[in-house]
Amino acid sequence: MDRAAYLADATAEMHPTQRSRLLNGPRPGDVAASEEISLNRFPRDARVEGVRLIEDHGRGAEMRSTRMLSIAAAAVSGALLLSGCGDKAPTASAPAPESSAAAGGAAGSDQTVADSTQLQNGTAKTSKANPGTGDWAAPEGGVLDEAKMIEAEKWVQLTATRLEGLGEVLVNGAGLTLYRFDEDEAKPSKATCNGECATTWPPVTVKAGGKVFIAGVDKKDVGFVKRDDGKLQVTVGGWPVYRFAKDTKAGDTKGQGVGDTWFGVRPDGGRSGAGKNGAGQDAAEETPEIEESTPPAQGKQGQGEQGEGEQGQGEQGQGEQGEGEQGQGEQGQGEQENTPAKRVVLFSGFSFNVFDDEAASQVIEADTVPDGGCVNAIDAKTASSIAFDGLVKIWSGPDCTGESKELGAVNAENVGGIADLRDIDFNNKIASVKVLS
Repeated sequence: MDRAAYLADATAEMHPTQRSRLLNGPRPGDVAASEEISLNRFPRDARVEGVRLIEDHGRGAEMRSTRMLSIAAAAVSGALLLSGCGDKAPTASAPAPESSAAAGGAAGSDQTVADSTQLQNGTAKTSKANPGTGDWAAPEGGVLDEAKMIEAEKWVQLTATRLEGLGEVLVNGAGLTLYRFDEDEAKPSKATCNGECATTWPPVTVKAGGKVFIAGVDKKDVGFVKRDDGKLQVTVGGWPVYRFAKDTKAGDTKGQGVGDTWFGVRPDGGRSGAGKNGAGQDAAEETPEIEESTPPAQGKQGQGEQGEGEQGQGEQGQGEQGEGEQGQGEQGQGEQENTPAKRVVLFSGFSFNVFDDEAASQVIEADTVPDGGCVNAIDAKTASSIAFDGLVKIWSGPDCTGESKELGAVNAENVGGIADLRDIDFNNKIASVKVLS
């Protein structure tokens, strides 16, 4: 591509004044055509950023010397590499540095990279993720080739549900069961399944700047750990999370109890179900009541104490990981305590619609609700599950009237969402929702 055509394309989005200065031809001291830096191999947005950087370096100094050109070239190359890798600065929706490590106990993770990964309440579908990306790149499980892996790492989903034989457990956006490995570590997080092990048990990884959708999972329990191959693996309650390659359809649990070291992972990081030794939780601290943590726990038939289990809980999966990491957990709680929900999602299917593609949903963004915070459900009395990231009140009548329940308090039994509204006797009852201030 000749210089003029290249600059016309690469500067299309620049400020008119800057664009004009570049397109009007080289100025005295500008880089000669034969010495121009080749940016064509980079994505367009990266090229635009590179040209802007060249312009910035040229302003005032005009890059008259070879030395100045080398400095500018190095700076541009660095900017392009960062842009190409998707390494972004932390965003408002990303966890703070402490809570990210705290959430997963991932003290050894690359914190800068982890902080650029965004956590978002809800599901990939309600967030309009592109088909064939994220967990949808492998709807039938198995091992992914390199091309599909690139798509798969754009986002992952952690969805609370209940499965026969396991009780509360997490599945991904395609409904495939997620597992934890007893030989890994949770405080700090450490993934030990590599090589052939990682072929049988593909780690749940996400690229820097990617997204993690959470439904029925407390944000503070989600973290990241850097694997031996440099990839960023998702952790829950400090435990690195995996799929089982032999699970080929939604709801499969073929990996449960394998080697008496692999178990479905619960929303707080604890073990799901029972292995060969009959241990339902982390062996050292078995506490049945705590089995109802986070939302799916609600899945566990509405034991109000469950949530406490889940908070005080350091002790089931977090028990092993626990406290160090959840001193930080407490920190994360302090950070979230009594904050109003920013996003509430109603689902007409159980388990946040993960097993029902036809089920409807309604997303309520706090910054769009009318004064007073009350929003009527589009399809009243059809919701069977609900996801939220803070305080919210649900009502059985329109305009926030009738029977009501408050959800989302840090010390409540339903942090993150409720996978089955029958557990709080509110299935098909929600007619309106109020975001609490």
